[in-house]
Amino acid sequence: MSSVFLNVGQCGIQLGQAFWNAVEERLQPAGERHPFFNVDQSQRRILVDTEPKVLNVIRKQYASKEKGSGKVPQALRPENLLASRRGRGANWAMGYSKVVEASASSGAGSGGGEAKLLGRVLESVRHEVERCDAFSGFIMMHSLSGGTGSGMGSHIVEMLCDEYPLAQRLSVCVAPSSQGENPMQSYNSVLCLQHLYEHCDGILLLENELLLRQCQAECGTASHLRPSTAASSRLSSAVTVDDLNKMAAETLAGLLLPTEAPAMSYNDWSIGLEPWELCRSICPLPSLKLFTVDHSRQTHARSWASMAEQLGKRQRHVRHGRQVDVHDHGVADLLSRSSAACSKCVAVVSVARGVRWAALDRDAAALEKCLIRCYGCVTWNPSPVTLWSAKSAGGLRGSTTLTVASCGTAVVNPVGDALDRARRMFASSAFLHWYERYGCGRERFLEAFDSVHGILDAYVESVA
Repeated sequence: MSSVFLNVGQCGIQLGQAFWNAVEERLQPAGERHPFFNVDQSQRRILVDTEPKVLNVIRKQYASKEKGSGKVPQALRPENLLASRRGRGANWAMGYSKVVEASASSGAGSGGGEAKLLGRVLESVRHEVERCDAFSGFIMMHSLSGGTGSGMGSHIVEMLCDEYPLAQRLSVCVAPSSQGENPMQSYNSVLCLQHLYEHCDGILLLENELLLRQCQAECGTASHLRPSTAASSRLSSAVTVDDLNKMAAETLAGLLLPTEAPAMSYNDWSIGLEPWELCRSICPLPSLKLFTVDHSRQTHARSWASMAEQLGKRQRHVRHGRQVDVHDHGVADLLSRSSAACSKCVAVVSVARGVRWAALDRDAAALEKCLIRCYGCVTWNPSPVTLWSAKSAGGLRGSTTLTVASCGTAVVNPVGDALDRARRMFASSAFLHWYERYGCGRERFLEAFDSVHGILDAYVESVA
């Protein structure tokens, strides 16, 4: 089973590039590379942006690789790099409604006019689907805060749902920091989440703030970090954007790369079902599509259970150290009920990779009990924990990684914070004229607020 990857917007393209660097580094046997690469070893992904500058950087990187190797492998098909001439102004409505522009000008730098961008995306998707031997679905990486990632990403996933109704769809979206630089990021996040919930089978939420805290912890600066301050949301001198992308890419690689589970491989060939078995296992109810992921790497792990215990403690400390200043009474009630539930989970998928993978059968019972305790799994789910394993962890020799995806109340705080900020801005009519200009009126905002509030309420009710 093969999946087609789409990287949308600057954030999605940079995250996707870091992820594919990890894929190329870790997957060497042909059987493992099968779900990610075509027969000619070209990457099965499409890069979409509304301005060409980020894609130009990607072109130069691959051109230098090909020149240095003395051959032209065409790892990334040139026709799969799609861009137009102008951005989307960090505006969801502009990104969603202006995918097709009025002008039909063309240029060599952008690979075509803006008026044809949507058609070019559809055409590239069709070609990649036809190259798959057994197509299963789409994985889209994008941001919730930018105009292209949120607005155009919403339009693209809606388009994929219409054109390929039987295909599965997984969104890997990056949530902005609470003190981000885009004043309209809360609007964009809420509007985008509503569309993702309608058209995706699973939504993996990566939080910029938590990624920054993890990077600072590895650099030894976590003790100086104050929760929910403007300083905490800015990158310190020891942490760069590349560090955040590498951290997120390593986490995604730990979750999505091939495993040794019986249903995932056949005669050393990966079937490529990991993303879709993940959605099936982690989202037991149609109303629960959002989930988060934690990742840990160690070189001298005593046991899988002890590794899970340390990972659970670290994530509780990081998430509980974050303070959310909420003014909306409805959101405040949801957050208080979520806090009373003590960060419970409905389902957990754990992926163990590295030198101790063979010991997982012996340690499975202890690891499962540890995960149920650390992540507070609900009692009504008879099988809340799914365990996968793989031989190689990639990167450092002798290392061991444990990646844990969890569907529970951990999503309530970041999404509730965005909802509260959006409602406060809406009450004062802040920036609404920028959205109304592109056909996004007050009714759409109210519909999105109600939809996202219902999503959060479903999570709180599921663990009550």
